[in-house]
Amino acid sequence: MSILVVTRWTGALQDVVRNAGKAKALQLKHGAEDFRVSQIYTGPNAGQWIVTARWKSLEAWGAAQPKLMADPKFAAVMKEAQRDGQLLEREILMSVDV
Repeated sequence: MSILVVTRWTGALQDVVRNAGKAKALQLKHGAEDFRVSQIYTGPNAGQWIVTARWKSLEAWGAAQPKLMADPKFAAVMKEAQRDGQLLEREILMSVDV
């Protein structure tokens, strides 16, 4: 089962693109299989951003977290992202192969 970490953010386009580009490089370096950013266009959260990182398995995600959290570059990116926008929500999804 793959793991999808989904966060919802506020922020201006240029800030989100800049910070997400840095975060993507670091997430992939630490083992994420994919990293995407999408803007919500409908509903009460229109204009906000969905950031997703996909990991091969719960084990892969769990093993990477201590390394990612100890990476000073990742800490700096998160600090910038929280300065430029606001983290509103975080969900961890476990996929089921059907």
